[in-house]
Amino acid sequence: LPEQRLCTALGVSRNTVREAMSQLVAERVLMREPHRGVFVARPDREAVRDVYRARRLIEPAAVRSGEAADAARVAAVRRAVDEGHQAAADGRWDDLATANQHFHRALVALGGSPRLDQQMALLLAEMRLVFHRMPGVREFHEPYLAHNARICELLEAGERAAAAEAVGDYLRAAEEHLLREYP
Repeated sequence: LPEQRLCTALGVSRNTVREAMSQLVAERVLMREPHRGVFVARPDREAVRDVYRARRLIEPAAVRSGEAADAARVAAVRRAVDEGHQAAADGRWDDLATANQHFHRALVALGGSPRLDQQMALLLAEMRLVFHRMPGVREFHEPYLAHNARICELLEAGERAAAAEAVGDYLRAAEEHLLREYP
């Protein structure tokens, strides 16, 4: 990523661009290569495994034990599910991927922890990089609509332990699915 062109395009100083790049490197969205520059990260298979490892610890725990699993936050999960169904019905596959990220953010928000929300945002930023390398947005995301709906139904019924187990199963299946097709 050429610093000077970014400075010119964004109308900001070189220090501002460097600070932003350093932040994105810390978030694993960019990577710095000595004597070469800064590049968009390309997560490898081990990075994918590690992201899912973290997600399997965070998401089911937020669903099972989250202190903020009130009606408003469960309604946010429902809105994400509905957003995904509408995107699929309209054939907007990139929007379906976005709705899926909203779903997973809403699950973590049940935990009521701004720190967990922030960590989830970082993990999902890495996931976006992974999905950019995948063939077929529709083929990957569409099968999980039913899983999202089922998890939401369990939450709405107050069955948090069953919902947490379903989230864990979902994440294991999604990781396996992703790694089968990941370059």
